[in-house]
Amino acid sequence: TTKVHSFAGIYGHTSVYNGPTKTIYIYGGYLYKNHKLSISNSLFTYDVTDNSWNSLHATSQTAVSNECTVLT
Repeated sequence: TTKVHSFAGIYGHTSVYNGPTKTIYIYGGYLYKNHKLSISNSLFTYDVTDNSWNSLHATSQTAVSNECTVLT
């Protein structure tokens, strides 16, 4: 896990909210950074409780307009 201090724009991603941990997971999509657009295979988390972003290490290929299901 790496702390993210600034966050670029991202769209076309998948996101899911984990209620027990109050965390949003954001994966894939198009990432806008340094005035450039690229396909992302990044996995980010947003902690709703402390208003912080983190970058996790994803192991899959790039993903755009995908879906996500969380089973608990």
